[in-house]
Amino acid sequence: MGKRQFLFAALSGVFVFLFIFSIKAEASGFFPFANQKNEDYFQKQLQKICTAHKPHWLFWRLPTPKICRTKNKKPPTLEFYAEPTSITAGDKATLSWASDNTFSCEASGGWHGEKTLSGEKEIRPKKTKTYTLTCDGVWDSVEKSVTVEVHSAPIEPNEPTDICPNIPDIQETIPAGDVLIGGQCVAIAQCESPQVLDSAANTCVDNTSPPTIDHIIISEVYYNPASPYGSGTANEWFELYNGTSNSVDLTGWTIWDTANSSHDTFSSGATIAANGFLFITASSSTLTLWTLPANTATFVLPNTIGSNGLGNSGDALIIKNSAGDVVDAISYGSDTTILNPSITNVAAGHSIHRINLTSDTNTTADWEDVASSTLGNH
Repeated sequence: MGKRQFLFAALSGVFVFLFIFSIKAEASGFFPFANQKNEDYFQKQLQKICTAHKPHWLFWRLPTPKICRTKNKKPPTLEFYAEPTSITAGDKATLSWASDNTFSCEASGGWHGEKTLSGEKEIRPKKTKTYTLTCDGVWDSVEKSVTVEVHSAPIEPNEPTDICPNIPDIQETIPAGDVLIGGQCVAIAQCESPQVLDSAANTCVDNTSPPTIDHIIISEVYYNPASPYGSGTANEWFELYNGTSNSVDLTGWTIWDTANSSHDTFSSGATIAANGFLFITASSSTLTLWTLPANTATFVLPNTIGSNGLGNSGDALIIKNSAGDVVDAISYGSDTTILNPSITNVAAGHSIHRINLTSDTNTTADWEDVASSTLGNH
């Protein structure tokens, strides 16, 4: 300890001693102070003396005077609470306290500094904190703590987005069978062959992309002619489709009819273009009865189809390549030699028509009855 601190402490001790002596002397009448001998006066003087024992940064803690241990025996009390004790981040709580028989209060923990002997303070903690309050009495102190729990704010669910404002109720996804066009959900257009769906505009458009398949197929058969398209076996015809990306040379290929063992043979030079059709008939007069599309070539046989023509109640049609392998074959009506069950027989003037040029299941499901021929258009 430095000389300066020692001197200050010594003088402070002398001051306390003289102050205590003066109070005792006054209390006994040694120093008469007119009209000042009352309980309130002595209590004030007593508080001044007893607070002198608190620590100070310049000198050591002074011993507690005896008078502070013998007067004012009431212990300090403290009520300290928070309302509410649990909040959501961003909300507030209030600290309230009231002390008795105390002369000072000090905050610590979640807050700090000297506080009044009674009071309130509004707080907005960002996380859970414990608040402590210590209040000093004459010869003792009292301390209490309260904890305010802070919970994260609940995450509000996002409002659902209605992607189909033109449909009642909120639609978070495009309903089945609908398509989103210009911010509106509309029913997908139903297109019939030969048109296809333009999904961007939801409209039916002509199919500009030719269907593809890896072999030559029979696409349509007109086996029971009726006016105005002729009559009899000479005006029968059938159509082949080449769904490959290359033209096919049909030289040496044969056409068979199971009604008898005879057949027709394609002569040299007979071809079918890539993604093209070939119209085959027994009479050149048949060509004048029909309007053929530009993508349809023609071939006139020297005899009726299969040399004997196609039966109206049932028959078969078989196409073989130059090696004798069957490329495609069908049977209809009463003939079940190829398809069983066979393709249903159709009325005079109707044709049997392949539904899908990209599929060949070798079943009757590939075929349908049409009243008006779709030559070169499927």
